[in-house]
Order: sequence, then C-alpha cells, then structure tokens
Amino acid sequence: MTEQNHSGGIEIRGSIPPEFEEILSHEAMDFLAGLARQFTRRRDELLRQREIRQAAIDVGQMPEFLPETAAIRADRSWKVAP
Repeated sequence: MTEQNHSGGIEIRGSIPPEFEEILSHEAMDFLAGLARQFTRRRDELLRQREIRQAAIDVGQMPEFLPETAAIRADRSWKVAP
C-alpha cells in the first residue's frame, strides 16, 4: 500500500507493511482521528507560540525566571543532594 485514506479523515502517506495492518486497525485509526480533532487546534496554537518565543530568543531576548518563584530562589535553606 502506498497511500491509504481512512473514513475518520486520516491519510497515511507511504508504505504500510502488512504486519502494521493489525496495529493500524480501523478502531485505532478512529481513536487517532478523534485525538487529532480534539487537540489539533491547541497543538497548532502552542507551536505558533513556540515560534514567536524562538524568534525572540534568536534576537537576544533570553528567558527569565518567573517573579512568583523569587522567594524560592532567594531561600538558601534548601540543598541539593551531593
């Protein structure tokens, strides 16, 4: 098989060895299609935010610690195990 379209809207490009047919069952493909429908919008938004953040880093704007964690960083009573 070179290309396979599934009723759930998934398109597989490339060859699928016969032994994968059992793993990529219709039920599994339906599950994957459901995950894609549920999470694609959020995943795409996070990827856009990541690109924006990377562009800022690329021009020298480095990440900083969150202000609300300042007390933890200032407290010297904790130690890391040797």
